[in-house]
Amino acid sequence: MVFREKYVFDIEPQQQERPRFAKRGNYVKVYDPIRTANYKKQLRMIGENIGNNISNFDEKAPIRLEITFYRQIPKNAPKWQKRFVKTHE
Repeated sequence: MVFREKYVFDIEPQQQERPRFAKRGNYVKVYDPIRTANYKKQLRMIGENIGNNISNFDEKAPIRLEITFYRQIPKNAPKWQKRFVKTHE
């Protein structure tokens, strides 16, 4: 039995920013920048809500995960990229 469901995460993808380092006494603390940390929290909350709502889930069954991101064309994209995206929609 293969478990199949489709979910839409209605949030804008956020790139993984470089971790930050802060020296605290004799040790160094590593932390995520605020935007990255907030994005990870949002994803975790959405994932937990989906996980809590799943019924008839067999823990030993294989899981297949497909992820598709849809983003707007960046304003600073070259003209050839904008034309390419518009012709392949």
